Amino acid sequence: MEKNLLFFIRIEKLKAARKKERASEKEIYNLLKNAYEKRIIFRSQSELINYLKDNLKDKLLPSKEIIRKVAIKVGYKIKYSTKRIDKEYRECPVCGSPLTKIITHNIKGEPVISEYECKFCKFKTKDKKDLPIKFKFIL
Repeated sequence: MEKNLLFFIRIEKLKAARKKERASEKEIYNLLKNAYEKRIIFRSQSELINYLKDNLKDKLLPSKEIIRKVAIKVGYKIKYSTKRIDKEYRECPVCGSPLTKIITHNIKGEPVISEYECKFCKFKTKDKKDLPIKFKFIL
């Protein structure tokens, strides 16, 4: 009996969450623009998300990737620490944009891929196995 009641309560909470409106990128942009003008620094991505949740009380937030993109558009620079992974990624792990190859030439004159770079957020890596895990949003 209690399991059925808990299941029913959980379903009602999910239905209520679906009724919430999702915050638009424009609303997030305006909030982050105000924070940027007030010279607020976010020491972590969770601190940034808590700031947005506090100001957008009854709205759902978009993905973390979209929030990072909007922060870059506002003018924040992103510092990050990385973790080595086994699988290579295809897109920029910070903002989701395509990575471009930076090609240099070795001593013999043969072209060699020296690093990968994102043109949108300026993320750089020597190989595609260093995944950013901790973010810091600075001015």
